[in-house]
Amino acid sequence: MKKIYIRSLFAMLLFIALVVGGCLSSSRWREEPVNYTGPVDIFAPGAAFKIREGVDAVSGQLLVRLKPGADPDQVFAEVDGREIQYYEGLDWYRIAFGPGFDLVSAGRRLLQTGQVYYVEPNYLVETCAKPATDSFIPPNDPGYNRQWGLEMINALAGWEKTMGSEEIIIAIVDTGIDNTHPDLEDKVIKGWDFTPSGPGEFIGDDEGHGTHVAGIAAARANNGIGIAGVAPGCQLISAKVLGASGSGTWADIAEGVFWAVDEITGYDATGVINMSLGGRYYSRVLQEAIEYALENDIPVVAAAGNLHKYYDDYYPAAYPGVISVGAVRDDKRKAGFSAKGGHVFLAAPGQGIYSTTRGGGYDSWNGTSMATPFVSGAVALLKSEWPDLDINGIHAQLRKTAKDLAPAGWDPETGWGLLDLGKALEQRYENDLFGTLEVTVVDEKEEPVPYARVFIKEINGNRVLTAMTTDKGKALFMAQPAGDYQIWVDGQLVGEGENSVQTVSAGCAVRVVLAAAGE
Repeated sequence: MKKIYIRSLFAMLLFIALVVGGCLSSSRWREEPVNYTGPVDIFAPGAAFKIREGVDAVSGQLLVRLKPGADPDQVFAEVDGREIQYYEGLDWYRIAFGPGFDLVSAGRRLLQTGQVYYVEPNYLVETCAKPATDSFIPPNDPGYNRQWGLEMINALAGWEKTMGSEEIIIAIVDTGIDNTHPDLEDKVIKGWDFTPSGPGEFIGDDEGHGTHVAGIAAARANNGIGIAGVAPGCQLISAKVLGASGSGTWADIAEGVFWAVDEITGYDATGVINMSLGGRYYSRVLQEAIEYALENDIPVVAAAGNLHKYYDDYYPAAYPGVISVGAVRDDKRKAGFSAKGGHVFLAAPGQGIYSTTRGGGYDSWNGTSMATPFVSGAVALLKSEWPDLDINGIHAQLRKTAKDLAPAGWDPETGWGLLDLGKALEQRYENDLFGTLEVTVVDEKEEPVPYARVFIKEINGNRVLTAMTTDKGKALFMAQPAGDYQIWVDGQLVGEGENSVQTVSAGCAVRVVLAAAGE
């Protein structure tokens, strides 16, 4: 095979070899570097360790992934550090560093050892909700009549098909769930607390946000009390990753996602993960957890964020393959708080949403946190009706059946439109819209190159997605709209001119192999 060389940020020469499953055109490396600044921070060797302004991280802590054979004690001693926690199976550490360092200097020093794959701050994140103060929700109406969101998403028509199967599990990654609430009683089959204050088996909620989210997704129906969830026949598990303040860290959240996947698959079941939380900073640790879910065919639904403005870097919503949900009001217009951006996939009711609260009560809250479980519940019902529906198929089903909101087609405010549960469950559509792109980077010995930065950009759009290769050298972009893309690897554009265009076809997994060679 012809080899076309170009200098890369690995200080080696690369050529590209394409493995095509009938889905990808040939391409070459472009012969000069592309100065590309993505929407993420890079914490790998050869790049500057930096902290974004205006975001919070746990003081005195870092998340570290070591290279094989590295001595943890020796490496951490470089920053007068100590291990707080080793996440077995995930192969990363949470460490505390000495008072002579700050986050930036400690991160830089660790990278300089040459024994570290990557370092990132243990960023703080929070829920995407607040109590509602809107007057359009009558305060004394009976529960179901106050759930205007169910009517808006055409829930009754969907329920004619299914109200959910007990074999489908909705994982609420949040503040926990109050399992004593009469509308949620005995629905939570397993719970675990990942927060520093109380790690271990736990079902409960000391903040209330997770209970509100769980009620929207799966509160009991036809029990004569309270409200009805979107998927009342499905079961719940609770990963408590946020504390009593409604905030938490990427480390705890990532661990909760890994646990949720293992629990769902351990029950020999399938399901969906709801993440009504987020923050404006990329985490490779969390992306590994998200990819673990997607590779196990478990969809992840996440809040688009309550940021008011246009953002493409709100996570986990902006990770490839995640179903990102914006919020609309009762007049089908975007809620003022709901974020805009290239990551928004779908819209659902999110203002004045009446649901369960801890202690057995009910209340109306606002937020993309509230919109998210409408879609998680819908995904659970799709899985109940068609258990073999995969990640790409679910994206296609939701996109094809969404109610288009102005302007026509996709837009950064409401994505492909408003969730329509009745239409989504009416019939199964062929997936001719979404495919998967896999980029693998290997060195001159055909060994995987870990933690290379990969970006893809739609030719006919502004959406840019990022991923970092795993320790096996693989970057995965699941559920991507069929069409033409350009790919960058560590600042280098793959191909030149027409040959820089990579075509992703629906229902097809494209594999691009980037192999390094000596001069």
